Amino acid sequence: MAFNINQFQAEMTKNGIAKTSDFEVEITGYPGENGRGAFSLSSILDDITSRVVNAAGNAVGLGNIAGSASPSDVARSLSFRIDSITMPQRSVNAINYQTYGAPYKIGSNLNYVDIDFSVILSPDLREREFFLKWQDLIGGDQRTGTTNWDIGYYDDYICKQGFTIYQLDQNGNRTRAIKLIDSYPMMVGSINGNWAQTDIQKMNITMAYRYFIEEEVPVPLINLSSPENIVSAAKAIKNLPGQIKNRSADALNRAGIPIIF
Repeated sequence: MAFNINQFQAEMTKNGIAKTSDFEVEITGYPGENGRGAFSLSSILDDITSRVVNAAGNAVGLGNIAGSASPSDVARSLSFRIDSITMPQRSVNAINYQTYGAPYKIGSNLNYVDIDFSVILSPDLREREFFLKWQDLIGGDQRTGTTNWDIGYYDDYICKQGFTIYQLDQNGNRTRAIKLIDSYPMMVGSINGNWAQTDIQKMNITMAYRYFIEEEVPVPLINLSSPENIVSAAKAIKNLPGQIKNRSADALNRAGIPIIF
């Protein structure tokens, strides 16, 4: 069939296109939530937040002022600071089997490839500390001045399902979720400094995992995330048949958005 520009435009308009910028990442959960480890991502964040706030308090003569700092605030900031990421990939190990002629490539085990992402850093490098602290659970915390080189138990440092990558549509709705199973930071990258430049400092992280779970996320039929979308939905409802209009109005009223027809 010859290429038809009208059909191409119709396809792109109908189903849309995915953009490299339309993603977000959430880091939650506990490395060792099902194991015997005493540490968790929350405890890592608690420790980072307390030390940062206390250092600021001591600098201005207020002493240790941490106590009510929320670790969830730091966790949410990572969602905004991960500015690039590679979606997980996998490959199939092939076993060559030959009787006569060209060999058959028989599929075998699946390989799940580590992912890389980039993090925009804060001036105090709390993001670097976050991932280094996580690695301390794996190979010891000798970087803090201790003599601990003990290797951690696998179940004590993995994050069971706490690293999720979301694909977004053009309206910012989540359309697909990719959850890394048994993940942990394999590599915390270097940070470059240069007096001749004023670029934003970033850090690369390599995340290891056993496998991933990929799920479709239902997109809401009516997006009420902004005033513009609410007005658009109201106008659409006004043009619906009476029976459907009443049901839609009831749903909006239950959501606290009264619509006057």
